[in-house]
Amino acid sequence: MYINFLLTEMTYLRYFMPLVLESQSRGIECRMFICKSSKYTDPYRSKSTLEELKSKYKVDVKDVGYISKNPSEITFLLEGSGIEYIQYETTKVVLVGTLDFTVIYDSYINSSDYVVFPSKFIAEYYNKINDKNLYLGCPKYDVKLDRKDILKKYSLDDNQNALIVFPKLQDLQKIDMNGIYNILHGMGYKIIVKTRGKDRIPTQFKGDHSFEDFSWFPHSSMELISVSDVVVNFDSATVKECVMLRHPFINFRVKNELNRFVGGEIPFNFLYNDDYCINFKNGFNASSFEDAVRTIVIKDCGDSFNFAIKKYMHEGNGTSKKILDELMKRRD
Repeated sequence: MYINFLLTEMTYLRYFMPLVLESQSRGIECRMFICKSSKYTDPYRSKSTLEELKSKYKVDVKDVGYISKNPSEITFLLEGSGIEYIQYETTKVVLVGTLDFTVIYDSYINSSDYVVFPSKFIAEYYNKINDKNLYLGCPKYDVKLDRKDILKKYSLDDNQNALIVFPKLQDLQKIDMNGIYNILHGMGYKIIVKTRGKDRIPTQFKGDHSFEDFSWFPHSSMELISVSDVVVNFDSATVKECVMLRHPFINFRVKNELNRFVGGEIPFNFLYNDDYCINFKNGFNASSFEDAVRTIVIKDCGDSFNFAIKKYMHEGNGTSKKILDELMKRRD
């Protein structure tokens, strides 16, 4: 048996690789078909990662032009990207990513067999209910994060680390970044800055360490959250990683709270309303921010995380196993 994966962007690896590893544990061979892209996430710009897929993970990597000559029983896609290349009989399974589905779900639901959502709550919240939906979780959280290995990988010290999930440049004018950095440095924190390749960090805000997309799998954001004492977010979708990794965080409101759909929305706004998040809605205040940092590092938010994960997301690891179990059951 074979399982195919359509890799049109490198960011998709964080969703696909846990499924690859689970498939291989069952003796199922996996093939990754890559597409050229004009985006910074173009797979053809990441030759070393593709070589690692072949050598370390034993994944057969081919250009998408060969996909019809290499059919498989199941084909995984993210948000339907590349579905037009599939011209053979297969079970087409679309994984929901961040918020793209709120705009493009209707473009792929008819041509797919199943769409995997993190939870029914998210599908209902964004009004994307269909009999093809499966509410099984998100495979990208099926990773083991070892603190020592991550510190070595990123050349970080095992001391007080504060992670800045850098805002989009269009929101930078709304924030006193200098004030935030000054407080954190004054409290003895090393500042780690994480951004995306398309959102470059101005030189003065690179902190003590700065990373774009240093690692596609496991993804840098998750790894850096796991080794940071303080996480500062700016209404980004990284809120999901903070919650799923059970890491309290500070957030600065920079988006329009009334518009929850793609554009100026606050991604997953429902995840900010518990005590694991200290939310600044009226800009930066030095003394309040310093108090928030001191509070967040000692806060015990276990019950709040349990509630949020159970209500909004999905409980536990093992999503990849659940997805494959369900698909195999439906094939029998």
